[in-house]
Amino acid sequence: KVVVMAENLNPLELLAQIPMICKEKEIPFIYVEAQAYLAEAAGMPTGTRTGAIVVMDVSKDGSDRFNEGKGHFETISA
Repeated sequence: KVVVMAENLNPLELLAQIPMICKEKEIPFIYVEAQAYLAEAAGMPTGTRTGAIVVMDVSKDGSDRFNEGKGHFETISA
């Protein structure tokens, strides 16, 4: 599990409680620069924006790539 949030959300207060909940539940979270980038990376239609996504499950095909990204995050946040 991992929560990904966009930094350019307005108002940012919409996501203000999420990091605290993630820390409480020991769920890693990261920020990306833009809502449009996050939506595109999540496979949403072009022109869509999203403030946050939650990755709950990763298929076998994507697990190596996911674990690599998660490893980078854990290195940065350590």
